[in-house]
Amino acid sequence: MKNILCLIAASVVTQCCAIAAADASVVVGATRVVFQEQEHEATIRLTNEGDVPALVETWVDSGNRESSPDKADSPFTLSPPIFRIEPHRGQTIRMMYSQDPMPQDKESVFWLNVLEIPPIPKKAEGESKNMLQFAFRSRLKVFFRPKNLTGNPHTASERVTWQLLQGEPNQGCLLQVSNPTPYHITFTEIATSIGAQKFISDGGMADPQGPLSFPLKGLKTCPAGSADIVYTTINDYGGAVSYKGTASHD
Repeated sequence: MKNILCLIAASVVTQCCAIAAADASVVVGATRVVFQEQEHEATIRLTNEGDVPALVETWVDSGNRESSPDKADSPFTLSPPIFRIEPHRGQTIRMMYSQDPMPQDKESVFWLNVLEIPPIPKKAEGESKNMLQFAFRSRLKVFFRPKNLTGNPHTASERVTWQLLQGEPNQGCLLQVSNPTPYHITFTEIATSIGAQKFISDGGMADPQGPLSFPLKGLKTCPAGSADIVYTTINDYGGAVSYKGTASHD
């Protein structure tokens, strides 16, 4: 059976590029999936909030944005992988672990893809205008959490440490965070205060036991002393939680 991605390509090639309004109608009931190894499976709820049926295909990949259902590489299977959701109805998909060997001393991260194809709109009588169909794909992080990890995932964000580092000449001063925990930590925003100056850095994800650097745009040289940090991270439930810290320059 050809997957939905093939149908998208065929639709785009055969139809003229007329401009049409487009909105996704299928809503995923989570912003992330935490797959607990001991629970063997996880469930994700989808809802069609539109007024017409929607065809949906789902798959999990290991980080390749260009992945497709037939080429995606992950230790998970989804049931059902492809389905139709009627207007204002929902569908629950089951994510199951294939028992492939996985690191047991830290989390692993994958991506859940939810691809929605709306039905071809009916043309009004006498209408000859071509239509361009839009497909919508959502990508959600999937954290595989081994059952015997040490530490508490809910306090992992409190354990990070910060440092000001002098980067290459074209980089200027960098703010580096070190994550000593076995959990991934997702930052949405970091505010660094140095004297009367404030630098806002975009977010990112720090891997387990790994560093992550943020450029402080406009600051060519790291100052002596310390900087106050206010950072926001995302917890298991998709909520934003803010913390304070201090960074020093050695």
